[in-house]
Amino acid sequence: MALQFGGASTDKISAVDAVSIRNLSTFSIIAWVHLLTAYPAGDIYILSKSEDGTLDAKGLYITSTGAIGGRVRRATSDAEVLSAAAVCPLLKWFMVVMTYDGSTAPKLYLATEVTPSKLLTPASSAAGEGAINADATFPLIIGNIQPNTNVFIGQIGPIGLWNRVLTSFEISEKAQHLQPSSGNVLLYYLGRNNANMRQEDFSGKGNTGLMTGSLNKAPSPRFTRVVAQEQ
Repeated sequence: MALQFGGASTDKISAVDAVSIRNLSTFSIIAWVHLLTAYPAGDIYILSKSEDGTLDAKGLYITSTGAIGGRVRRATSDAEVLSAAAVCPLLKWFMVVMTYDGSTAPKLYLATEVTPSKLLTPASSAAGEGAINADATFPLIIGNIQPNTNVFIGQIGPIGLWNRVLTSFEISEKAQHLQPSSGNVLLYYLGRNNANMRQEDFSGKGNTGLMTGSLNKAPSPRFTRVVAQEQ
């Protein structure tokens, strides 16, 4: 169960801007993704939540060098993290995780279908300063960003959002199971392509996603038992 994003500006999944996914001060994002034969020409967004239609208050993305980046917009300076280049495998499914505790720099984890989840050593990071910018106006978007630029190219499988920092054990658990466990999960999509262009939210919170563009069905990742190595 996964969806193919072809890079068109309309390719995205938009979650209704429900109260439960607004203005999160702590959160975790987990996504299974599959890139093509080369890294993108520019940053491509796995998930974004815009504050004003042009900037991503919350964002998880992949760069042209194969690094993973995460950002939270704050009033004085942003909280952000960027991994080393070329950490993303090509032509393979991998799970990328971003956690943010509201005060220190975000953290990134990565796992593949056959290797355990690992905390990535950042190439750069910052805790940021000032209040976290509000994002209560625009929807949460998967595979795109609010101005319909920086579109994901490749496949996105199961993806989830939690309103707390997941532990390394929980991150490992999500690499093994399609269904979310209980514990503050706000949104969980399986990447199913259905006739009415909707993504059912398996979190039980009702944050149904609206699919637009030409999102095609793709093979899903194989879930294997992995064990987190680090906190």
